[in-house]
Amino acid sequence: MFALVVGVVASLQLKPELRKDLELPITREQPTPFPIIIEEENMLDKVVTAVFGYVVSGGDTTPEGLLDTPRKFVFKIKKDSGIFVNVTYTAYPPSPVGDREMGKIRLNFHTGTIRVGDYLITHGVYDKKTDMVVVAQEGDYIETYFERP
Repeated sequence: MFALVVGVVASLQLKPELRKDLELPITREQPTPFPIIIEEENMLDKVVTAVFGYVVSGGDTTPEGLLDTPRKFVFKIKKDSGIFVNVTYTAYPPSPVGDREMGKIRLNFHTGTIRVGDYLITHGVYDKKTDMVVVAQEGDYIETYFERP
């Protein structure tokens, strides 16, 4: 069993006003303030950054048939500016390595999973070569909300 359960997001493409009955908050934490670019790691290749916007598509990209293996998730986000960016993270099954890797990042999903239409706030490393924000380093996080906080 994985530490994180993610369902099929494509089947839940509902307008926010129709999803009110699906909202199941699982945390009482206060929302993280709107993030900004925090620091630059390497101006040519990677930048530590934060992204916020609505989830448009995405989900588990791990090939079928693999059991008890790390699961890679990729989500396409439409930022408030209208620009699209991909966000990725890896969920590990319970194990010494998995526990260590999952302990580095914070995942806080208001319904327990990331769904199309959720408002997502994330902090990670933007890789210009792959045009993707990678959530994997100590202190990185992904948070979702029913609507923009």
